[in-house]
Amino acid sequence: MSSTSTSTDPTNPSPARYRRSRTMLSKPDPNWVRNDDFHNSFLIPYDDALEHALKHSAANGLPDIAVHPGQGKLLNLIARTMGAKRILEVGTLGGQVYRRIMPILLARLTRRRACPPSRYSTIWFARAVPEGGEVVTCELQEKYAQVSLLPPLTLCFENPDRPRSHAQVARENFEYAGISDKIKILVGPAAETLKTLPSEEKFDFAFIDADKASNLTYYLQAKRVVRRGGVIIVDNVVRNGTVANPDIDDENVRGVRALLEHIKNDKEVDATTIGTVSEKGYDGFLYSIYL
Repeated sequence: MSSTSTSTDPTNPSPARYRRSRTMLSKPDPNWVRNDDFHNSFLIPYDDALEHALKHSAANGLPDIAVHPGQGKLLNLIARTMGAKRILEVGTLGGQVYRRIMPILLARLTRRRACPPSRYSTIWFARAVPEGGEVVTCELQEKYAQVSLLPPLTLCFENPDRPRSHAQVARENFEYAGISDKIKILVGPAAETLKTLPSEEKFDFAFIDADKASNLTYYLQAKRVVRRGGVIIVDNVVRNGTVANPDIDDENVRGVRALLEHIKNDKEVDATTIGTVSEKGYDGFLYSIYL
């Protein structure tokens, strides 16, 4: 069962086209979508393992809100450029996203789904590390039930009776891609599981794409286990410009602002925000180096 083969077969959809047809819920500028499709047609050929991860996750009721293909490729290139051997991925969408009503309403308004991503980015990371390397990825819970509320909002909650769990589907995706030996899944709230990581076993690279209200908590834990000279990237820090809008004060925006305020006063890191426009909309990520 193959894993890493790629092809430019025009009858197969590119990752971008497949993802957009299934998950594009906002309506980004058509120019952004066309630009993604054009560049990806040259730079991101059809990939069986990545397509399988998206389709297999969707078939098991796990909506994909992970990084878009171009960003996945960028993360892969950064990890390879720095020679990363150990990567930490904090990708849970838990905590307040599941427990409180306001984030759910915000998710509805912004056309987001309050469900975990399909671990698409993990495959990009695992391919970046060499043999003997490791990707440690955080999952909130083993088992979920999915309930459709007002389309396109979908809510996930823990359900021990559900036969197909998110972690199970992720493991199957990793097995299909031939990268299971490089991946370790930590199950539980990331704020807790991150504390169990020994500080002496350093990571080269950390990627945080979790509930935004807890950004600073995740960042501080990532910094504790990332080596000096290592990179920490935090996704979704622009949020369609809402973070810079003084009239908006929801907990996700406050979470990003708290992170920025901390980094401003942290002399041990240097960072910048890189804005992005894509099929996923207008957003950006924070790129930081632990000096």
